Amino acid sequence: MSFSKRLLFGNLPQDDPIREAIARSSQAASAAFTVRSHRRPRKPQRDLAGSPRDAVWEGALPEAIRELGVAYTNPNGVPHFKTAEDRDRVHELAVEKWKTRWDELERKPYRRIPTKQDSAITSTRTKPRSSVPFILSAIPPDPALTDDQLKPYLTSSSGVPELDRFNAERKWRDALTARDENAFLVPFVNWIRPAINYLAYLKTPLWEDIKEKVLTRAGGKCACCRQRATEVHHRDYRPRVLAGEDLSPLVPVCRSCHDLIEEERDKSWQRGEARLADLVNSENQRLAGTGRQS
Repeated sequence: MSFSKRLLFGNLPQDDPIREAIARSSQAASAAFTVRSHRRPRKPQRDLAGSPRDAVWEGALPEAIRELGVAYTNPNGVPHFKTAEDRDRVHELAVEKWKTRWDELERKPYRRIPTKQDSAITSTRTKPRSSVPFILSAIPPDPALTDDQLKPYLTSSSGVPELDRFNAERKWRDALTARDENAFLVPFVNWIRPAINYLAYLKTPLWEDIKEKVLTRAGGKCACCRQRATEVHHRDYRPRVLAGEDLSPLVPVCRSCHDLIEEERDKSWQRGEARLADLVNSENQRLAGTGRQS
């Protein structure tokens, strides 16, 4: 026991009322902070590279607490407040700061990633090189199914023609996939073999490496606007694309453009592709105009 502790407690009996009063006061102080803070906000579009941490939120929350002057305690790194009202006030302000800082971060103009060729350019150059237009690759269509191709797979009857055709189409698809795993654009729909966990795939080192290659190859620029690319849009999910053997269907995008594309693709695949093409064409026209002016 340290000297200061001996001085305070050393000569007191175990049931001393002073010690008991101090203990009760300490417990009461902790018990006053019983309202746990809200969880950090989440958006599926936010690209945190699979990390559970969000540095922007971790900075916004304590700043909101300090700005409001709210009393709190911080056991195990999780803020606790006296009342739900205090918690909600802090959370509301922190979310505003979080959104503002994320938007500021993602609105920053991209900085082209230097290449070896850039280092060889002499210092006499005065104008920056204009960005190269992004060209969307052609996506091979899925095999077309005819009635003649389907007949060999209509081997059983359930009494429901629609169900019989569905089962036959699945068998036909399985047979084609067995011969060529890259036959279909999306080979892993949950009722079609082989199925994979796409969200788990996005957290793998393989995908991180593929994503880095795509962003680096684009110079860190969004294909759809002048902003910095932070994400990669999948147009094709064939195994050769998921394995990184074919990068042409992968498009570097900023989060805002990715949201616009995904919003349309949720309605239909064709609408998502059309929206992507419109955005890319508009940006390429802007780049062409910039090149003529320079």
